[in-house]
Amino acid sequence: MATKLVSFWKLVQVELQGKYSTQRVQALFKYHDYVSSLRVFLVLLVTPLPCFLLILAVDEVPLRPISEGVHSSQLFFVRAFVCFWIASITAYGQIKHIVPPAPLSNAKIIYLSGIVAGITVGVMYALTLVIGYPLPFGIVTVSPVWVNLLLAPFLSWMKKARADPEVWTMCVNLVKIMVCQESLIFIYPMYFHFFTTVPDSGKTAFSLLLSVAPIYIEKLIGICCRAIILIVQC
Repeated sequence: MATKLVSFWKLVQVELQGKYSTQRVQALFKYHDYVSSLRVFLVLLVTPLPCFLLILAVDEVPLRPISEGVHSSQLFFVRAFVCFWIASITAYGQIKHIVPPAPLSNAKIIYLSGIVAGITVGVMYALTLVIGYPLPFGIVTVSPVWVNLLLAPFLSWMKKARADPEVWTMCVNLVKIMVCQESLIFIYPMYFHFFTTVPDSGKTAFSLLLSVAPIYIEKLIGICCRAIILIVQC
């Protein structure tokens, strides 16, 4: 029984799966030997800043009171467009990394992201007019539309990619990863709903589950997509 528990524990540890190539290990030692500690510290300090500043900029946009209705809340949808645009650029960057043969240049990523964000926010606005403002669980509601719009430009290319087993494996791994990531968009609102219904005495213990969800998704991505380590060298 103890052996089975140990085996299961190792199975769910994503960092224990797969192997590092000799080239990657050599590159790590080279980086360790030739890069100063100051530069490493500055990289760790500066790298998150663009994301942090973007979040601050988006959150600083002044919004009108909800009571004034949707027609007085244009800035809300402008902010939503910026959020979806940034998210789309990030998603296309991930696609380009996981599936290098995908027809994605930097310029194409920027304008495709703008188109995807614009249509997604348009759908959100239309649903708001029909259902009401603010749209309940707006991101959850339009996220399936967003994902389909992201992948739509690759439909004709994926037919060609299927003829190449190696490229098709990359595409399958990409879909698996996107499904795992998309599931978090639904998991967090569900968690919040159940959290509000739990008695106060149980909220502290229930809050521990919040850290479990991303860890589980990380492990799931690692288990489902081990082959990507062999195909794409990060």
